[in-house]
Amino acid sequence: MSSRRSRSRSRSRSPERPNFTPSGILARYENENSGIAIKYTEPLDASLPRYHWRLFVYEGNNEKDPIDLHIKSSYIIGRDENIADILIPHMSVSKEHAAIQFRKRKSHILPYIIDLESKNGTYLNDKKLEAARFYEIQSQDILTFGTCEMEYVAVKGDKLRYRE
Repeated sequence: MSSRRSRSRSRSRSPERPNFTPSGILARYENENSGIAIKYTEPLDASLPRYHWRLFVYEGNNEKDPIDLHIKSSYIIGRDENIADILIPHMSVSKEHAAIQFRKRKSHILPYIIDLESKNGTYLNDKKLEAARFYEIQSQDILTFGTCEMEYVAVKGDKLRYRE
């Protein structure tokens, strides 16, 4: 009889239900760069580019070294050297100012720019971008950040053979 009582007691308890609420732990680790929390998270359609994209950098009449954009799916632009992939050491540029993101759209992978709610704005062909929205970058587009005089010209190069 005692075994029946113990079985009935264990049956009367409702089993603990699983908790599927996100804890935020994964997001905390995912959004770190060198141990520093960053505010930008790549979208689900992030993808490595299939073409050799570059940013040609101009300061007045001086051309600086171009920046290759075919190695990663996203590049953070800002003045914090611990966060930014593309460093712009100008006071009008936020620590984490904007991001260039390659996104898969149907059969194409296209570059986009997003302003990360910067204080002084991100500009595409002299038009100020609305914060937290993706804008497609086309070859020969000019990007500027804050009041910094440097211009970044996006150029689409050859198809990458190893990513066909």
